[in-house]
Amino acid sequence: MNNVLSSIFSSSMLEYFTRASTQILMILIYIGIGFVLRRSKLLPEITSKALSLMETFVFLPALLFSNLSANVRIEKIRSYSIMFIGGAVFLVFVLLVAYVFAKLFSRGKHKDEYGTYMYMFAFANYGYVGYPVMEGVFGSDMLTSMILFAVPFSFAIYTYGAILLSNSGSKKLKIPPKMIPILCALALGVIVGLTGIKLPTFVTGITGGLKSCMSPVAMIMTGFVLGSLKIKQIFSSLRAYLVSAIRLVIIPAIFTLCLILIGLIFPIPGELIVISLFVVSMPIGLNAVIFVEASGRDSTDNARMCLISYILAFITVPIIIALISRYITL
Repeated sequence: MNNVLSSIFSSSMLEYFTRASTQILMILIYIGIGFVLRRSKLLPEITSKALSLMETFVFLPALLFSNLSANVRIEKIRSYSIMFIGGAVFLVFVLLVAYVFAKLFSRGKHKDEYGTYMYMFAFANYGYVGYPVMEGVFGSDMLTSMILFAVPFSFAIYTYGAILLSNSGSKKLKIPPKMIPILCALALGVIVGLTGIKLPTFVTGITGGLKSCMSPVAMIMTGFVLGSLKIKQIFSSLRAYLVSAIRLVIIPAIFTLCLILIGLIFPIPGELIVISLFVVSMPIGLNAVIFVEASGRDSTDNARMCLISYILAFITVPIIIALISRYITL
């Protein structure tokens, strides 16, 4: 027990806390900007709807196309095949665990609750928070491995995840028209990546500029949605804290135990363990707000749960990273 505490409160812990908290603090500042814009009435109430449509029709497709065309390359898949396959297998287990929690939380409630909880428990914000911390702590090679590991998650998030949220969690999943640009970007990104087509500089410049807008706009939009609530309403939801605790503590603990038990039978590379725990330890992804808002439904509750998860992640993410770096050998 003393060894665990010493590893958590060591000098390296301060470094991990700084790296993780910097990313989370940036998110909270962006959310705060959106909140102030809404409360000061500088922008009309339909702004969140307009921003969500910009995200789904412009910024998100640009992000997907840019990332997939750069990373889904034959040579990368060959070199990092174990990461790609490991990510696909791990995704299946993540969806199974998320399904259990989503069913528990949505029992006896409207069916759109299932889609919301399924998304929140399955898909964390491993990109904006996880990637910079991974590179800072473990280096660029591990970041590349994590990006390839997360490719199956990207496909799941922007297909199954988006449809779940857009269809109100209906058992009969349908592809909404707003999904077409996202699916086209997925397909084109994979085609360009696998064929190795060299894109003109101005094309990569445009997609690069547009994709950089994705995260800041999503955060500002989340804050704008929260601006319709009083401060007390934002922080008084017990359910938001419970969902965040499961997302940030219970689910990582489940997969830590599972990986330890599997490792007793089959040897698992340390890199796979580290990346797997990184992916499931991050706070709720903001797409839970984007897709719901774009579908014309009330995203206030989702925005509130996202905010609480980022605040609590200030504590949980650095501790988990400190423990990973202390006890897992690469």
